[in-house]
Parts: sequence; structure tokens; C-alpha cells
Amino acid sequence: MAGEINREAFVELQGRMIETSSKLKQVQMQVRNKEAEKKRAFLTLEELQQLPDETNTYKSIHFGAQVTFSYGAEGENKRM
Repeated sequence: MAGEINREAFVELQGRMIETSSKLKQVQMQVRNKEAEKKRAFLTLEELQQLPDETNTYKSIHFGAQVTFSYGAEGENKRM
């Protein structure tokens, strides 16, 4: 009787551990993806800051559509 109760508790804990491990791997993958996204954004910003203020640039929006933006001297986005 006590052995069966222990076995049931072990099986339940084992199931929770598997579920938690799966969630942990998912969160770790999301963190890696966000870190890569942050790095790409930082590198893009560095490149944009080197351009003259009057340079027209393009920002991707929703499914690859393009909108023209010009960055003013104060770093403001100006839609054209």
C-alpha cells in the first residue's frame, strides 16, 4: 500500500519534471532568439547612425511592405 502511494507520487512528480523541463527549454530558446534580435537591432542602429541626416531610409513593416523614413538631426523619425 505505502509502496503504491510512493510510486504514484513518483510518477506524478516525474510528469511534472518533464513538463517543467520542456517549458524551461522553450523559455531558453525564446531568450536566445530575443538576444539575437537585440544584436541585429543594435548593429542596424550603428549602421544608421553613420548615415548623413538627409539620407532616406526604409523601415520594413507588416509582411515586407516598405515605408520611407528620414532621420532628422535630433534623431526623430519623420514619415515621408
